[in-house]
Amino acid sequence: MASTAQKLSSGDRCTKAQMEINTRRFKLHLAQNVTAARHRAGMTQLQLAKAADLSRATIHLVEAGICDPRLSTITRLADALRVDAWDLLIEELR
Repeated sequence: MASTAQKLSSGDRCTKAQMEINTRRFKLHLAQNVTAARHRAGMTQLQLAKAADLSRATIHLVEAGICDPRLSTITRLADALRVDAWDLLIEELR
């Protein structure tokens, strides 16, 4: 019979794996939605960066799904793109 510690350890691995999957999904949805909203707004990455007071490198990292942006960054992007922050986080941009 497995000890409580072994059960917790096994459960933690599953939880960590699921969290990694969810994190990758989050980054992918955010990347796709920011890119789509930027294109709809007719903006370049540099124009979005200036409007959101962020670096162009940050815009690139977000759109590439590489970084974990802070909520303040997501809010700045949403404001610059004139969309709700929630729209950048959901699975499909409305």
